[in-house]
Amino acid sequence: MPRTVGIGHQDFEQIITNHNFYVDKTMFIKEWWENNDAVTLINRPRRFGKTLNLNMTEYFFSVSHCRRSDLFQHLSIWKEEKYRDCQGTYPVIFLSFAGVKETSFSDARKSICQIIKNLYNKYDFLLESGHLNENEREMYHQISAHMENYLALKEYDLFDEKENVQAWYDGFTFGRSQDIYNPWSIINFLDKRKFLPYWANTSSNSLVGKLIREGSADTKMVMEDLLSGRALCTQIDEQIVFSQLGSKESAVWSLLLASGYLRVKNWSMDKRGRMIYELILTNREVLLMFEQMVVDWFSDFTPAYNSFIKALLLDEKKAMNVYMNRVAFTTFSYFDTGKHPSETTEPERFYHGFVLGLLVDLAGRYTITSNRESGFGRYDVVLEPLLDTDDAVILEFKVHDPDEEDTLADTAQEALKQIERMKYSVALQAKGISQERIRRYGFAFEGKKVFIG
Repeated sequence: MPRTVGIGHQDFEQIITNHNFYVDKTMFIKEWWENNDAVTLINRPRRFGKTLNLNMTEYFFSVSHCRRSDLFQHLSIWKEEKYRDCQGTYPVIFLSFAGVKETSFSDARKSICQIIKNLYNKYDFLLESGHLNENEREMYHQISAHMENYLALKEYDLFDEKENVQAWYDGFTFGRSQDIYNPWSIINFLDKRKFLPYWANTSSNSLVGKLIREGSADTKMVMEDLLSGRALCTQIDEQIVFSQLGSKESAVWSLLLASGYLRVKNWSMDKRGRMIYELILTNREVLLMFEQMVVDWFSDFTPAYNSFIKALLLDEKKAMNVYMNRVAFTTFSYFDTGKHPSETTEPERFYHGFVLGLLVDLAGRYTITSNRESGFGRYDVVLEPLLDTDDAVILEFKVHDPDEEDTLADTAQEALKQIERMKYSVALQAKGISQERIRRYGFAFEGKKVFIG
């Protein structure tokens, strides 16, 4: 029975082990070895077996295949006894660009860089071998799939900024190609030499802002996580229907992923066979875009909002009450969809928009964590100071329940009791923050009215 003729195979091992038809060219090894040339150029048209021949040569000499003499035992070279001792005894570097099929120079260059990076990864044991000096190790680490971007940085004397460039403008994925830099942002960075959100500012992002601002409490809670560097685990709907954006939360995240604002960090399959994706913000440029979007939510009410933040930092409770009521009164409807809001959902929507504002405005002074007990009208925020000169702050938000409390002041007192019951201060004290440096506030909501105790 004739052997199977395999078309397009370039892997010598597969051809031999699968018993495919193979024209024995192993005597090329003897001829090439005995010529003792410093450089050998094999000039043949495409599809004449050049890659396969070199792959066969690698299998013969490389120490990586020292136990694969079986591949050659029925071929011509094995009849040459002195060459049997050569099999699998030499370090060999095999590099092929046969798989580079891109149609543009930039894409081809990126593909070549990735192949070189993969080759270096294959031999990264050299970094721990003790055979490389410090300069050689540094050069080894500079080999990257993004070398073509780094070449541009070198040309413009910006190579020292490569890590910042990666943090700002890397992270996009197209098909199987990952870690793609944003070309618009790279070009503008080379021109202006400043880290700015160039791509994010090329559109108004009004639809994205509206979907999140008017979205449910859950939508805003996810944004809290994303802005804090945490991930979102969700299903993705590749068939986004515009009319679903206001009612189907997964459609919002699918849109942000498709638009480049989110990227897939990881994925898995649940027990029901559904694909679950772990999403994070694409890069720092996108992070700043969302932070500016949150700032813009309060831009029309900046004086009152900024005054509240100042009063909060100074522990001026009377002023906090005055300015928080101004902010709440003017912004409640801004965070609502306009679809028959209730007094229960309005404070919840406002609360999460307000927490997002805190995350952005106080990020340089505090680490902010928000814990939610959705459905119970109760939420808390802990502000952990980054500097010893600032106090820690615990905020407990509670919606007024007329069946349980007579006044807003009673609701605020219940919020303060909740802080003590949940022992939120224990974690802060464990980090060395004394009781005297921990401030507690209870926020009571009733419609658009707020009382802070």
